[in-house]
Amino acid sequence: MNENNNEKGHWFNVVTFFLPLWAALSILNNYKSIAKLLEYLQKYNTNFELIQIPWLIVSLLPALFFIVVNIVLPVVLTFLLHKRRNYKACKILSMLVAFGFPWGTVLGIFTFILLRRDSIKSEFIGTSVVVEEADTNN
Repeated sequence: MNENNNEKGHWFNVVTFFLPLWAALSILNNYKSIAKLLEYLQKYNTNFELIQIPWLIVSLLPALFFIVVNIVLPVVLTFLLHKRRNYKACKILSMLVAFGFPWGTVLGIFTFILLRRDSIKSEFIGTSVVVEEADTNN
């Protein structure tokens, strides 16, 4: 039983290692896009007219979605997993991280599967897990 718990802890540590690594690689892989976005914002920062703001927001939504899904969510999820806090938020964030294709999908689904295990649930602060024992009278 002890080996099984060590194995589950090992996979949990693997996930908490690869989530921020994936976020860092996303930044390095897409630094040109992020730099162009920042350049665009700096260039048009002072010359906005009121009519341009909705179009600017609509045009920036894909970039903001990318930044949130590929960089912010994995870092937040890693922090929560490492501290073993807020179990429900970790499950929700792991599902949202799965939208970051391709590695986010793998890490998000794997994290979600790990979080469904009773041994992992019991490690979270304030999470009580009721393990139902099979009725042996039948």
